[in-house]
Amino acid sequence: MLADGKPIFLIGLPGSGKTTVGKLLSTQLGIPFIDLDDIIVQREGRAISEVFEKEGEDYFRKVEAACLASLIESKDIKVVATGGGTPCFFDNLEKMNRDGVTCYLETSWKELAARVAPGESIRPLFKGLAGSEVMTQLQERFSWRLPFYQKAQIIISTENKLASDVATELLARL
Repeated sequence: MLADGKPIFLIGLPGSGKTTVGKLLSTQLGIPFIDLDDIIVQREGRAISEVFEKEGEDYFRKVEAACLASLIESKDIKVVATGGGTPCFFDNLEKMNRDGVTCYLETSWKELAARVAPGESIRPLFKGLAGSEVMTQLQERFSWRLPFYQKAQIIISTENKLASDVATELLARL
């Protein structure tokens, strides 16, 4: 088993289904689910949008990397939904690939825009953007993050699939 005793890290852009698939997968495996964003909120004592707004993205990325490192160091087996940018900063992706199993939930940017637009106000990178601006922002993020995502150990397309089907497919590949 690829993930034997290792944490499983789900990576991908906002709206790719990391949290939904992660919860389903953790239930199927009988191991804990952790959303990295929740760990950051606990550590900071405030919402991620507030961290972005008051401290900026650089500060957020440093906190994110520290929280990821502590999850990896714990050596506990778990399913972790990472933030969309987590694998793209510092040496986060290398650490996740070395000490766990990474899975990229591959979703087209157009599909992501359809999923994210209704919740745009809750995502810091899309705050204050209208529908077409969300698509532009997603397309830009998609373009520069894709080379990082493609270094995942497992790549699973989410196009036209239920989250339960994605989780089942991922379980079969672990």
